[in-house]
Amino acid sequence: MAQAAEALLAVMMRQCRPEHKGADFTLQASVQLLLAGLVGLYFWRGAGAGQG
Repeated sequence: MAQAAEALLAVMMRQCRPEHKGADFTLQASVQLLLAGLVGLYFWRGAGAGQG
């Protein structure tokens, strides 16, 4: 799992514009965490919905 996160962060760093590295990386990381949270919440709620 750690290797997947490391690969994702490396790709994100390569996509940053040289003059805006900090802002670009922060925005990309924030979006990634937001999407991961939303997907996790969706599946967490979906797993409990069918239980009595």
